[in-house]
Amino acid sequence: MRTPVRRRIPQAACRPSRRSDPSKDGGGRSLAHLGLAKMLVGRSTLMCTLSQTKNTTCPQYGRSGGGPHTTMSTSSPTGVQSLERAFTLLSLLADNHVDGLRMDQLVRAAGISRPTIHRMISFLVDLHYIEQDVTTRAYRLGTAAMLLGLRTMSRPPLVATYLLTMRRLARRTGEGVFMVVRIGDYSYNLHLEQDPPQNPALQDLVGTTRLLGLGIGSLSLLATMTDAEIRRHYARQRAQYAASNLSLTRLLTGVERGRRLGYTLAAGLGVAGVGYAFEVPSGYAAISVVSSKARMPLARRHEFGKLIKQEIG
Repeated sequence: MRTPVRRRIPQAACRPSRRSDPSKDGGGRSLAHLGLAKMLVGRSTLMCTLSQTKNTTCPQYGRSGGGPHTTMSTSSPTGVQSLERAFTLLSLLADNHVDGLRMDQLVRAAGISRPTIHRMISFLVDLHYIEQDVTTRAYRLGTAAMLLGLRTMSRPPLVATYLLTMRRLARRTGEGVFMVVRIGDYSYNLHLEQDPPQNPALQDLVGTTRLLGLGIGSLSLLATMTDAEIRRHYARQRAQYAASNLSLTRLLTGVERGRRLGYTLAAGLGVAGVGYAFEVPSGYAAISVVSSKARMPLARRHEFGKLIKQEIG
């Protein structure tokens, strides 16, 4: 069952005051995919290999409104359809990166014929966007996919999209406001806004990672996962949770409370705050408001949780 902390990106994106010009910041899925799209259509002979057309020439690349999980239309230009299918595979592999997906699983999940998937995977493996585990035969995202995403870190599109929102929250709360994203089993502190700066030490947290559930925004991201996913995640990282004296029961209790409220509450080691997770292209992000325990009593955390929901939702 999906959790109440999730919100659809179009609601945020439709507000001009909270989003920069996508042509300038790369804002979101469509432009972020253009770099790979150009590779996929760079040579017409390769596109002909990917496509299922009987024509002797391949169509030119064109943009489509569909995303990676969009059902393919029989009326779509063949080249665009091939791109949509390729991104479908990449998105499925991203969602299942830890264990990977075998060929038969990809066929079922994508709803694309086995011969077509085989041709596309062979092409993407050659480009190192996909790799195959020699033992399990499962496919995962490859080195090129990882490096493509990392190239955005000098100017993260999510920060550009929500910068004005974070600055408003910082002014209204007077506390530190973090943008947090998920990286596998961990959360990553992407950006901080303070207006005025209340705690210079918070800046040292930007660029750091924490195990999901061990931070304020991190707990919000954990709450977007199903209970079954959380249990598997906990089993993988049991030793780290044990070192932090955090049991699975306690972790699930915090997650369930966050789902019920629509935001997560956390406190410990002199720090307290509230986090809110929301849906973005190809995943989730979280915004958290963090301060000292003395400045962030429970009532104030609830107040800020509702404020973040109002700003993002």
